[in-house]
Amino acid sequence: MGEIVLGIGSSHAPGVTGQVEEAGEQGARFHAGLHKIREEFEKVKPDVIIEIANEHFVNFYLDNMPSICVGMGEQHFGPVEPESWLKIPHRMIPGHPELARELVKQAINSGFDLSFSEELALDHGSIIPLHFVTPNYDVPVIPIILNNVMEPMPNPRRIFQLGQLIRQVVASRPKGEKVAVIGTGGISHWVGTPEMGLINVEFDERFLDNIEKGKLESIADWTPDEIGKGGNGAHEIRNWIGVMGSMPANSKGEVATYEPVVPWVTGCGAVYWKV
Repeated sequence: MGEIVLGIGSSHAPGVTGQVEEAGEQGARFHAGLHKIREEFEKVKPDVIIEIANEHFVNFYLDNMPSICVGMGEQHFGPVEPESWLKIPHRMIPGHPELARELVKQAINSGFDLSFSEELALDHGSIIPLHFVTPNYDVPVIPIILNNVMEPMPNPRRIFQLGQLIRQVVASRPKGEKVAVIGTGGISHWVGTPEMGLINVEFDERFLDNIEKGKLESIADWTPDEIGKGGNGAHEIRNWIGVMGSMPANSKGEVATYEPVVPWVTGCGAVYWKV
């Protein structure tokens, strides 16, 4: 049977790679935390990554916005942003269509009406964590894209249940793959509003404290209004909540780094769960 061997949550602010110098020592400390997570990743040597990220109007727009979309392609292009801006070269990233298709199949049979695509493009939200965790991009990736940008968004509890389903699907695999689950985004930040540039450190610390104490079910019950206290960009923590659902009950995460980086307009955090 397959097993989930590592859980990861990481911010994906474009400045993490595109504006490194502007963040000074904070940026260096954040990068050091991501390198620590990479060490944990390399210890367990996953065969595949399931990465939960969110839409930034790259694949979907107002004419078609699925709540949850699974990438089933043989490979994925990314990042879509200019190399000169994000400082990450364009490339094709291997997918795992067989496992992705099995995930969609079992999800539908379990009452999750997921959408799927064989042509998902990956933006900074997916690429930045991968850039640090697996810089050679030699581990196949199954992207799961959530709608965290416009209401109606999926309920946080439902995304936690999606994580539980991921765990069940992986455990049912006769091929016995070792899987790392990554959730990207957040923590507190505002995008395209008058509050842009503010960081709610209290919100971030409460979120990370719950993770360190293993209160994952508690986070899954946060309401959209509660999450919104961290800004419209904080809704990306649904991606982390999906990872939480895939972890054993009450698993305590370890905070590798947290920096409220004003030049990156984001409360930047990164955590990992050993399984």
